[in-house]
Amino acid sequence: MKTEYLGAFLEAKQLLGNARLAANKAALLTQEGSELIEGVVQQMLDEAPEQTVPGPGAAQLTVPDGMSSYELAKQLNVLLADGHEEVVVLGDTKIPALRVGKDIHLEHGQRLFVIGGDSLTRLHGLELHPTAVGEVILDSLAVQPMHKHDKSPVRCIDECSMVHLKTHNVEIRSPYDGYDGFGMMWGMVLIGTKFTATGYLTVGPCKEHGMYTMNMRHVDIASLVNWETLRGPGLRVGCGRTLFTHQNRHPSATIGAIAGKASQGVILLRKSLARYCGHEGLLQGQAPSGGSDITIGGHTGTKVEIRDHASVGPHCGVVAVWQEAHGSSVNAANKEGVRCWQTEGSGNPWDGLSHGVSRLILGELLIRREAIPEGRTPLLISGVHTVHIPSGPLDPDLVRYDHQPGVPPITKITH
Repeated sequence: MKTEYLGAFLEAKQLLGNARLAANKAALLTQEGSELIEGVVQQMLDEAPEQTVPGPGAAQLTVPDGMSSYELAKQLNVLLADGHEEVVVLGDTKIPALRVGKDIHLEHGQRLFVIGGDSLTRLHGLELHPTAVGEVILDSLAVQPMHKHDKSPVRCIDECSMVHLKTHNVEIRSPYDGYDGFGMMWGMVLIGTKFTATGYLTVGPCKEHGMYTMNMRHVDIASLVNWETLRGPGLRVGCGRTLFTHQNRHPSATIGAIAGKASQGVILLRKSLARYCGHEGLLQGQAPSGGSDITIGGHTGTKVEIRDHASVGPHCGVVAVWQEAHGSSVNAANKEGVRCWQTEGSGNPWDGLSHGVSRLILGELLIRREAIPEGRTPLLISGVHTVHIPSGPLDPDLVRYDHQPGVPPITKITH
């Protein structure tokens, strides 16, 4: 695409993005529970932070039909090696898989934009490898797995602490039928990265977590929503475990992907909407045991803030903050038997006296009491040093504090 056409393309893309936001809102409001979420969705449209856009001097590469992942990486590396600070990949229908840090090599300070016309543009998977640096920005497209056996459309291969991933108006979905018919195990798997989402970020139903994050450097999500599907008369299911989870794993306790250094910075969910999450086991005839919509199993950074969350039809709970302190046995790989990093001592491993989360802020929570499964408490908070709830004390029927045995109690709760 010629440089003079880039501005017009981006302007048209923005109009399509606005139309897609309106379509998302209309679709959400036609589904069950719409009376609860209309205000939340409107706020998602009104309060999205400003996106990152390429400058007028950015190099552009248009993806023709049939281009292979190898050829795309080869052409991108030429532009990046020429010293362009910003490189834009433009696609209308299909963009082949990108493996940043393995096939595609950015330098510090470089930005790679991947821009579609709208959510009909499909990126066939994004992998971030430990040597990935710079910024990767996905804009106005849908991301699907690379192939039917791929567990996640967007994923880190081990700790990726030198790269900043950004999304704007992105959908995560799968056309495949594996993983119990959901087509993917997880929507995103991020390990050690910085992550920023502006506009909307929607995740199709998946077997486990919509977003599975570990040991993150910083997380700021403007709006996160999952879709649901019907599995039998009246049986709605979304993400089998959680819409969003963060774990702060010690590297000696991880199996497969390496989690690495203790998490840092802020985890901020500005607006989120979970639909029928936590159903794991239900489709196999068992009681659902998937977990809460938002689950935080530790964060050694500044704070965790859940600013505005709405829950529709949870199969388990709504928010669970706890301390992933026990559960790893001593072995050759894990000589200390630790499970996760803790807050005190600049992120020392579990010592029996430390909290898993330094500070938790809970904003507006939209919970329909009659929708909570019998015997479940929607809010579980444990292993946190301080808790701040700006709206005032929570209904005692909705929350349990210090529910987890064997971890330090909450030090202070403020309003």
